[in-house]
Amino acid sequence: MSADLFKAKIFQKIHPQEFHRRFFSKKLRTDGREFNDFRTTKVTQDGIQVADGSSTVRLGKTTVVCGIRAEVCEPKLQTPGKGYLVPNVKLTPMCSNKFAPGPPGLLSQVVSDHIYRLFDESVFPLDQLLIEKGTAVWCLYADIVCLNYDGNIFDASIIALMLALKNVVLPKVCFDETSGSVNRVKGEGSKVTLTTELFPSTFCLVEGSYLLTDPSMDEEDLADTFFFIVMDSSDNIVNMWKRGAGCGAEFQTENQDQPGYLSEELWNKFNNSKMVVESQEGKILDDQKELDLESNNETITKEKKTLNEEEIQTVLSGIEDLELKKLFVLDEQDIGETNIENIQETKKNGQELVERIICQRCFNIKHYNKLEKHWKEGIINDPRALEFLKYNYKALVIVVIDMFDIPMSIIPHLSQFIGEQHRILLVCNKLDLFPKDIKIQRLEQYILKHANSMELGINNIHLVSAQQNLGIRELAESIKKHLKPYQDIFFVGRANVGKSELINSLLRISYKTYFKHKLVASKIPGTTIGINGIPLQAFRKALLPMNTDDNLFSSAKNKFVYDTPGIFSKKSITNYLDNKELKVVIPSKRLVPLTYLLKPGQSIMFGGLGRLDFVSGTSNELRITVFSNIKIHKTNIEKADLLFSKLSQGQDTVLIPPINSSKERLLSFPKLGLALDLQTEGTHPSKAWLDIIFSGVGWFALSGISENYHIKAYSPNGIGVTTRDPMLPFEYKHWIKKYTSNMRKTS
Repeated sequence: MSADLFKAKIFQKIHPQEFHRRFFSKKLRTDGREFNDFRTTKVTQDGIQVADGSSTVRLGKTTVVCGIRAEVCEPKLQTPGKGYLVPNVKLTPMCSNKFAPGPPGLLSQVVSDHIYRLFDESVFPLDQLLIEKGTAVWCLYADIVCLNYDGNIFDASIIALMLALKNVVLPKVCFDETSGSVNRVKGEGSKVTLTTELFPSTFCLVEGSYLLTDPSMDEEDLADTFFFIVMDSSDNIVNMWKRGAGCGAEFQTENQDQPGYLSEELWNKFNNSKMVVESQEGKILDDQKELDLESNNETITKEKKTLNEEEIQTVLSGIEDLELKKLFVLDEQDIGETNIENIQETKKNGQELVERIICQRCFNIKHYNKLEKHWKEGIINDPRALEFLKYNYKALVIVVIDMFDIPMSIIPHLSQFIGEQHRILLVCNKLDLFPKDIKIQRLEQYILKHANSMELGINNIHLVSAQQNLGIRELAESIKKHLKPYQDIFFVGRANVGKSELINSLLRISYKTYFKHKLVASKIPGTTIGINGIPLQAFRKALLPMNTDDNLFSSAKNKFVYDTPGIFSKKSITNYLDNKELKVVIPSKRLVPLTYLLKPGQSIMFGGLGRLDFVSGTSNELRITVFSNIKIHKTNIEKADLLFSKLSQGQDTVLIPPINSSKERLLSFPKLGLALDLQTEGTHPSKAWLDIIFSGVGWFALSGISENYHIKAYSPNGIGVTTRDPMLPFEYKHWIKKYTSNMRKTS
């Protein structure tokens, strides 16, 4: 090995970004390819004798084997005449030290899920797997195992699965109606077919300017973002996948009613690499035609294009020795920076002017705070959606809860879903809604007591306001302290606790990255519907140590800060609200606690969302301190009954929400049901001794002295109401709010 080649290899290890950048400036890549060149492709079909169909694909150094086995099973009740295709991508330490031993990691699950949705019935009809309708179908288990990983697992897996399916021959069977069994019989089996062939192309964007086709593992580590484009044999784009910049949904053009939808104009703008795909598509089609003409067991190869020692020397020949030596130690100001002339212009304050494309759903949320009803369908309310974290070797998990909605915003037994191997930071958001004079230390102890239900080992707790940037720098320092080298960061929690805005607040204190990576955040629950990853490198000024060297900085670029979809609580009263009503209910500014005096036989109401009746008591006074954004109404129980009776009949009342946009809306609003029937002792005249919480709406803090208070609470369908020890017991200031009644609409 020559001295120059030895220097180049060491230089690549020490400063990988600058090493690749030198090649990019020559319009070359380190393996000798131009930007739009695919690597050598080799395929072998039907090489595994024990499988019902198999293939091997070598894409450069990336090697995957796909084996398909057919098993008999029962169909789904909804689709009695269709079978199953279950792809499973396996990335183990055997293929690369990037992957940890144990259950499937995040990349394996993401690729498996996308391939599952890509091979839908428009590509692979499932009715050809029918044995006996409603009783027996074939299930094709496709195990796609990576033997060597050097980037672009997506393309290699799709090609391997497609070729393996072409070789599947289902055994000839008959169904015995008497015994209900499926028996194999002699005879030639049946082949399965695909309605079209798929041709995937993966691209990555490096340093905002270099669009690379079929990236290697080293290039993936440097990438800012990825584009996955799949075309069919008719030159049509059937799928284009890039994680949406706002909500995490995948961009699509097929269904305007679904998340991720882009208009044709935006789609073409987003598809700035389409010409590259079309120019390369001919090459892929030609290779596939060659493949179809060859025998099943023959290997097809393309001319290999790699860089040998002489070519490396040629590329480096324009670099003087002194310059090369200098690159072994970079100046601090040069580390991780790009000096590309055509980079985006910057604002005077240093922020990048980045034109970001977001889907129609995010556009409506961002500019109109509007979410169509059909987009609420399919929300995640099962914490098992977070179980992928069980299989992440170790991560820093930031659990976010809403201080305004404790304990409902806490996910009970969270450790069962995410595992116990992670470091945990508990972040309590929306501090800005609380009175300025609250005791932070006492409140932290109060929250930790309720957080015990998650059964997590919490390393630290932070009370913050993502909206007002309160406590964010302290949180960033805590993340620096607890983040181990090369770990990912995951933000998890209930819907509408402020995870996306919290990530945005960390971006705001980072350098030149806020506008480029800003997430869409709003009051509307369920804004984030997919896992949204932002490179950890984007948070360099906030989350990475100031003395980060270039090697560590480059390694951190392969790690991400993930915003996960919020888990909806089935007990949240806000689930019944539409967009306009959400604006009324969810507070956006500091709450002013108000205390009302109730006498036996009186009722106090959270609009049409909740009601508290003081039925009877040995004392004639019950003090209710209200923490809510909703206008309060107080009346006697008989008039309250009349109000809610009229509301259930679709008549307009003073109770808001619901908002009377139409009679249909009033009629569809859920009726109140008894949620709590409580008899309790009053122990203090001014200090609160009990909170009654209406989830997502607010709470009543009770004070007063009595041997027995009989209290009833009502909520929509009787859900979302619970009690707790008082969170803010000292907010009664010995001043009673004078209530002026307006009951004209009840007569």
